[in-house]
Amino acid sequence: MFSNKTQLRKRTPENGTDRETFLSLLVDEYLHSTVYDAKCQVLANLANFAYDPINYQYIRDVGVLDIFLHVIKNESSLQLLHFAVAGICNLCCAFKAGDKIRIQKTLTQKDLDAFSNLTSDHNYLHQNNGNKRPIVHGALLNGLVAGLIGTHLPGPGTVLVSQTMKFPNKCFVGEKLTISVELVDVRKILKVKFYCIVEEEKKVVFEGEAKLMLAKDC
Repeated sequence: MFSNKTQLRKRTPENGTDRETFLSLLVDEYLHSTVYDAKCQVLANLANFAYDPINYQYIRDVGVLDIFLHVIKNESSLQLLHFAVAGICNLCCAFKAGDKIRIQKTLTQKDLDAFSNLTSDHNYLHQNNGNKRPIVHGALLNGLVAGLIGTHLPGPGTVLVSQTMKFPNKCFVGEKLTISVELVDVRKILKVKFYCIVEEEKKVVFEGEAKLMLAKDC
């Protein structure tokens, strides 16, 4: 979980070691230790600290980034290389809260029929019955959102942890949809909000939130 300066102060005892000093001590321990297992443990700890943006400036100031780069360039140990690469990756967050993606899609009766055949959901509400307008499957709308999440934001490797959803209005065949996903929280557990809206009528047909993880964190 990401921290802020107030939280750091609360977690630091009155006579305790502040975060910058603690990271500096870890750097010294890594540089002066001659025990392989100890170096691995320290480097793993440094990689974990690299996950939280509040540590980024400290990491640069006390030389943690230099250690990661030195290990990648000079070490042959796969375990040390693993921790160094993980530390670099944690420093290179590819997205941030507020990032958005959206697409537009118009579903046809052919789309509904294909989905019905795939899922064996042949509810007459989704079929073309003369004058009645077929209703789009809720699960199909959810699938469109899942496609955005899994391929664009956050993208490949995303795993669903939990989801809440609502269907405030019916979505009919032929309506032009805008499907959008917004990243609202970037932590070990990512959080997104999503919407499916019929723009012409400003009608929300599907909305909710999802908690996600990246495959490397599972």
